[in-house]
Amino acid sequence: MENGDLRLIPPAADTKAAERARAAVFDGSPPQLTEDLLAAVLENCEDAIIGIDLQGRVFLWNQGACRMFGYEARECVGRSIVFISPPERRYEVFETLCGIAAGEGLRRRETVRMRKNGERFPVAITHSPIFDAQGRLLGISGAMRDISGEKAAEQALLLTHERLLESQRLGGVGAWEWDLRAQSVWWSDESYRIFGLSPHAFLPTPEGVLSRVVPDDRPALKHALSRSFSGDAPFEEEYRIWRDDGSIRHVRSLARLDKDAHGAPLRLIGHIQDVTERKRSERTLRRSEERLEESQKIAHVGAWEWDLRENRIWWSKELYRLFEQDPDAYTPTYPGLLDRIHPGDRNRVRKAFEEVFLFKRPCDIEARIVLPSGSERTVRALSKVEVDRSGALTRFIGTAQDITESRKLSDALEELNEQLEQRVAQQTAALRQANDELQRALDELRDEERLRETFISALTHDLRTPLIGQQRALEFLQNAPGDALASSDEISRLITSMQMSNRDLLAMVNRLLEAYQFEAGVVELSLAPTSLPLLIQQCFDELFSMASAKSIRLSHALPADGFEISGDWALLKRVCVNLLGNALRHTPQGGHILVRGEQTPESVRLYFCDDGPGVAEQARTQLFEKFFTRQQAHKKIGSGLGLYICKMIVSLHGGEIALNEKAACGAEFVVTLPRNGPTQGGNRP
Repeated sequence: MENGDLRLIPPAADTKAAERARAAVFDGSPPQLTEDLLAAVLENCEDAIIGIDLQGRVFLWNQGACRMFGYEARECVGRSIVFISPPERRYEVFETLCGIAAGEGLRRRETVRMRKNGERFPVAITHSPIFDAQGRLLGISGAMRDISGEKAAEQALLLTHERLLESQRLGGVGAWEWDLRAQSVWWSDESYRIFGLSPHAFLPTPEGVLSRVVPDDRPALKHALSRSFSGDAPFEEEYRIWRDDGSIRHVRSLARLDKDAHGAPLRLIGHIQDVTERKRSERTLRRSEERLEESQKIAHVGAWEWDLRENRIWWSKELYRLFEQDPDAYTPTYPGLLDRIHPGDRNRVRKAFEEVFLFKRPCDIEARIVLPSGSERTVRALSKVEVDRSGALTRFIGTAQDITESRKLSDALEELNEQLEQRVAQQTAALRQANDELQRALDELRDEERLRETFISALTHDLRTPLIGQQRALEFLQNAPGDALASSDEISRLITSMQMSNRDLLAMVNRLLEAYQFEAGVVELSLAPTSLPLLIQQCFDELFSMASAKSIRLSHALPADGFEISGDWALLKRVCVNLLGNALRHTPQGGHILVRGEQTPESVRLYFCDDGPGVAEQARTQLFEKFFTRQQAHKKIGSGLGLYICKMIVSLHGGEIALNEKAACGAEFVVTLPRNGPTQGGNRP
């Protein structure tokens, strides 16, 4: 230090050299560079030049450091240098101070530092000690260079190298180089893999590589190398190699010969590819072509292709045989083909080809050909077209089969088949008619038997039950002691019970008779103008007491005017009462039953909706069948006829009744009736 100035000197190889260097600097002779010029060099240096004392505090911060870290010099001087180091790398400052203090000279390292905005970036740092004139260590200077670009380039190069290796692995392509002067060979990893060898166990040499070639292929390989060395041809050869596991692989190798300034061979650089699978595919393809040719010969089927861009036609061997032509003497052309077509079929064939060219669609045509021998053959041609991206035809490919014998046989079979079809049709019609009649008779018998069994079983049960009750009541009256009959209330109760049973039996018989009257078609309608709102309200009045007992509200949303049809008031009332009665039985306490309607100029539609549990899915298809009831546990004759009779009445009016399976309420029955009454005879079941 002179006059308070610090001098930076590079470390010498030893102490004496350092002393000589310091003496040369501080010998009092005038410096070659002025201090201003030196300061200007430091300030304008692209690298960051930073000086720290032995406590790690910054005393020098040039413009390069300002640009690199984003701090001004006034923000840094006096601060510990660790503020530009990431927390996990601050130990490096202490390590550098200790090393310089221990006498180390220049130190260079690559590490990571941190900008003012927190961004981390790679740097290369060169540290050197700072001595005063007496050789005392005063601090450390550091020159830092941002090596982000170099690291990115290294990473890109590494990535490129990895991609190259991966592409070689995926493509089964290995690289190699043969130094012809040093007689040394270099292989890439993929080359080792192709030969099934390990880089640690095999050192490639020209002799060692040749020993891995199948003996029969060595002469050809040597000849190809000789031609390449002499400049007659580039090196390109396919040969077989054997692996230590005994397997044989097919490889293809290409190389470029480099020469020195005098034209002497210098090195051979190339690649090698495993083509075993390709060779196997080629053999398979050849066998397939041989089989195809044989099968074409057996089936008399020839193949052809017409390249429209080059106007060149190719025929298979079988097609030449079919047309009795010599492949070496005859060149197939479109005009020549038309000349071979029978005159009676020529225009039809020409038109078929024109349509192919015009509409670009496949073709299937049969035609007769005339052979050089004068004989005729019938040929069936199948073809398809190929187009390019612009839609232009590029190729026309297809097959041609000799169907002469099969056509003769087909014509004979077709004639015989027509005769057989006529006979079969006649017999089938007769059998179908007889079968239909038999099926109808069987269906009627089954229906009658099922109805008879159902009717007898139900009637026997439901008639027997009340009669037994009445019999026991009479026996009680006959056999009871005198004092047991003292109560007239008891006698009155028994008589009332027998009267109710008799009424039920009478109603049951009446419903049965009524059902069979509808089935027999003896019920006649008494048509008259019928107001449906009035009809519904009258039904509500009759069922009021039954609804009140369960606190069920009855309402309708029908206008007073407009809902009028031509119908039988009494029968339609029975339909409405039955549907509302069923709804009352299945609607819970305090529920609601709503009747709403829709109308068109031709018909009206009534919806009977309740709050009940709805109709079970398995019961929906049987709702309108005779004797079916949703209360299967207490089924009796006469019950299960309500909806059946409703259907009969609605059908007589020419309408329909159905269950709305998509209703949002519990159960909703839909009755559709024509406005002007039924057509002739109604819709009798």
